[in-house]
Amino acid sequence: MMIINREFSDGSQLIITIDRTLWKNNNIFVIAVIYKKRALPIYWQILPKKGSTNLAEPKALIKPVLRLLKKSKLVIIGDREFHGVE
Repeated sequence: MMIINREFSDGSQLIITIDRTLWKNNNIFVIAVIYKKRALPIYWQILPKKGSTNLAEPKALIKPVLRLLKKSKLVIIGDREFHGVE
C-alpha cells in the first residue's frame, strides 16, 4: 500500500485487476493494482474449494479492497470468469 499512498493522490483513478488461479493445488483469488505496466498484488485469499467462483464470492472478496481504496476512482478489470456488470 505504500506505493499506492506515495504514487496516487486521493481521488486519482486506479486500475484494479481481479483474477482467480490454481497454483500448486491452491485456488487463489488475487486483486492487483496496475502500476507502471505491472500488476502488483494488493490482496489475495486462498479459496476453500476447487473451480471457479460464483457472483457472491468475488463481491465478498473485493469488499475489503473497496473500503481501503474508497478515496480513489476505481476501474476494475476481470477475465471471462467475472462476466457481467454486477
